[in-house]
Amino acid sequence: MLAWLRSAIGEPVLRHLGHPDPPPPGTPPPRVWWMPTGPLSLLPIHAAALDHVVSSYTPTVATLRLHRARAGACSDRRALVVGVGAAAGLPRLRRATGEARNVARRFEAEPLIDAAATPTAIRAALPDATHAHFACHAVTDAADPGRGRLELYGGSLSVPELAALSVPRGELAYLSACATAFGGTVLLDESIHVASGLQLAGFRHVVGTLWPVSDDAAPDVAEAFYAAVDAGADPAHALHDVVTGLRHDHPAAIALWASHVHFGP
Repeated sequence: MLAWLRSAIGEPVLRHLGHPDPPPPGTPPPRVWWMPTGPLSLLPIHAAALDHVVSSYTPTVATLRLHRARAGACSDRRALVVGVGAAAGLPRLRRATGEARNVARRFEAEPLIDAAATPTAIRAALPDATHAHFACHAVTDAADPGRGRLELYGGSLSVPELAALSVPRGELAYLSACATAFGGTVLLDESIHVASGLQLAGFRHVVGTLWPVSDDAAPDVAEAFYAAVDAGADPAHALHDVVTGLRHDHPAAIALWASHVHFGP
């Protein structure tokens, strides 16, 4: 699949954009934004261009333009960090609460863990947040993407509920959960998923996943991502570096390193 993506999409697009070869060592790779439609929205196009460019996605051109026009990160950070290891009817996420506590320490924030992470509490906290991190289950309905949701304690927040919130200072939302950038198989042109819902709510940058991710690996990916951001990388370059490192360490484990994607300017 990756070989086909590379030959059918990656190579001709990059050649047209003037990036036929990987950048020289030490040279920052250029940025490319993908807006796939139809069945292509289910595939990791960024993985076919990983050596050439830093890839981001956008649900619409208008969304990208809106978030480019907004001011960047401010010094007054307010983080909402959520960790739900036990959601009703779903397998326990062994490392989710530990991941949330580690991320919260970076932001000097008090995380919402398990029983504290209710839909009501998150609805109340999210509008004031500049950063949000969710380590929990997410559920996607392939036939009805509007029913996609974050599974919390005692309930859930659906894509329409998240999109209806207003987060005026939202800078970065990181979704350490399964298939949060998967919009189902019916409305393929609509980009309806948890990640796009949070962008519509106001977050300039959103990191999501195209398919289920390992509970064992997800906290390590998040830790590496935030370390890169704290060192000065913007979210797109930080995720690109993490994904490239994962591919180097686990070249055959495509499900591990190609799942995480960035939305935003």
